[in-house]
Amino acid sequence: MLTEFENTCCPLCGEIRCEIELAAPDRFHLSGGNRYHIVKCSECGFAYLNPRPQPERIAEFYHHPGYQPFLSAQPRHSLWDSVYNLARSVNVRSKRRKIAKLKPPGKILDVGCGTGEFLREMQRHGWQATGLETDERAAAFAGKKYGLKIATRELAAANFDEPFDVITFWHVLEHVFDPVRTLETARKILKGDGVILVACPNLASRDAHFYGSDWVALDAPRHLSHFVPDTMANASTRSGLMVFRSQPMLFDTFYNCLMSEQIIAARTGNKSLPIPFPWVRALTLGGLSWTVSSFDSNKGSAILYYLKKRVN
Repeated sequence: MLTEFENTCCPLCGEIRCEIELAAPDRFHLSGGNRYHIVKCSECGFAYLNPRPQPERIAEFYHHPGYQPFLSAQPRHSLWDSVYNLARSVNVRSKRRKIAKLKPPGKILDVGCGTGEFLREMQRHGWQATGLETDERAAAFAGKKYGLKIATRELAAANFDEPFDVITFWHVLEHVFDPVRTLETARKILKGDGVILVACPNLASRDAHFYGSDWVALDAPRHLSHFVPDTMANASTRSGLMVFRSQPMLFDTFYNCLMSEQIIAARTGNKSLPIPFPWVRALTLGGLSWTVSSFDSNKGSAILYYLKKRVN
């Protein structure tokens, strides 16, 4: 399998020198023995997967029935999937309310829109909603189920007639091969007073440190980049943007802890979580992580960054 991987320089600054930080398994193939290296750039400190899947082969790692962002298009759901779907329905309303505090209804682009639940929520509240999704099955589901306008191409290859008021990346930027170029492209199709929202896992969070290579948000080899507040600010600056606000994401905190416990249970041979200790530990750690992040958003399990165009 390593012949299908490629070595890469730092996606932010182009530096070749790096040091291994973690060796993480694929959470869907824990028994396979493959470990993927997450390295830290010796120049700017950015953490990224190296080596990484070749662009033409990356889609193979998303074709697993347990990959939850595409759950709606799956024929059968587990108990965990049902919990995820319930949390997602609450989460999309929370996302919409955050945007409503920034902008009245206008044009919104959701990059990596999955099966379209967030865009459907925005459409129902008066927004002109457009989505990008490279997974054709997920895009087809969103179009058929919700009547959404979904383009199955990368952001750099998309053509839009008019700029957008809001562009969102809900846990998408960590999946792209060139995050700086992606943000640059988003800036070009953003209105002058528009806003870009980027949600990413935070490698500097309390739960990331606690779970280590079992932390679900490492999601190797699908997550190619691992941001912390400083490196997100760096990527934004290099893209002609600036972070003007950030906040921790509550639902992501507890989700990451619970799913990390599930990885531990699967890795140690327990197919279901032993009750009650892992659940108690996940909820306790999630509560602690959330409490810490309420005082210091830089410690959140996942962080929502608000970006706007830089004024030179």
